[in-house]
Amino acid sequence: PTIIFINKIDRAGVNLERLYLDIKTNLSQDVLFMQTVVDGVVYPICTSTDIRAEHKEFVCNHDDDILELYLADKEILPADYWNAIIALVAKAKAYPVLHGSAMCNIGINELLDAIISFIFPPASVPNRLSAYLYKIEHAPKGHKRSFLKIIDGSLRLRTVIKVNDSEKFIKIKN
Repeated sequence: PTIIFINKIDRAGVNLERLYLDIKTNLSQDVLFMQTVVDGVVYPICTSTDIRAEHKEFVCNHDDDILELYLADKEILPADYWNAIIALVAKAKAYPVLHGSAMCNIGINELLDAIISFIFPPASVPNRLSAYLYKIEHAPKGHKRSFLKIIDGSLRLRTVIKVNDSEKFIKIKN
C-alpha cells in the first residue's frame, strides 16, 4: 500500500494542479485525492462518513461488488464505499493523496490517521523466528559465538533454523 503526501503546501507559488497532473502522468491514474487545499488550509473531501461522487465513481470503476450494488439500485452506505477504498489501497489499486506541511504541522495528524486506516501491519506468523545478528565472537578452539537480537519467535537448543529462505541451515548449540 502507498499513501502519497504532498508536502510544503504552505510555500508561496505552489502549483498543486500541475503537481496533480504530474502524479497522474508519471505515477498512476489511480489516485484518490482525500483533501482539498485552499490558501494553505487543508479540508477533507473523502472520509469514512462523507464520500463525494467522484470517489464513489472511482470505487465503482475498481470494485465489481460495489458496482453490482450500484447497478441493482441497492443502497450503498458511506461505510461500504470507505471499506472498498481501504481494500483498493491494500491491493495497490488506489493511492490516497494527502496534503500538508511537515514544518508547520499542517496535515500531519490526517496523514497519521490515513496510515492507521490504510496500512495494516503484516500478519504475524506464529513461532517464526525473526532476528538480527549483531555480533560474532571468536571463541577458543576455533568456535564462533553469535549474538542475536530476537524480534519475533524463540530459539531452543538443538533447533535447526533455515537462514533467509536460502539453502543454509544453522543448528543452535550451547
